Amino acid sequence: MIADFADVVMINIFHDWAAPVFASNRQAQFDASRKVKEEFMTVPHPAWTTVRASGLIREPRIVEVQMIAHSHQTNVNRYVRRESCILD
Repeated sequence: MIADFADVVMINIFHDWAAPVFASNRQAQFDASRKVKEEFMTVPHPAWTTVRASGLIREPRIVEVQMIAHSHQTNVNRYVRRESCILD
């Protein structure tokens, strides 16, 4: 079974605000993350944690997103995707 955004129950977002490519402020990054979440997720929104990281493995990234999904059809937790990116 393939998970969908509707199956996501937890989002963890890791920000590296000390990264050399970070050209914004923390609130702007938080607002951008929330905007993306609201664009792809419907109510009720999944649990969401934002964490300040001291660095990410894939440089020069400033954000890494982890999503965990639960399939109601098979009652099995699925790891959806973990990706790092630069938010403009």
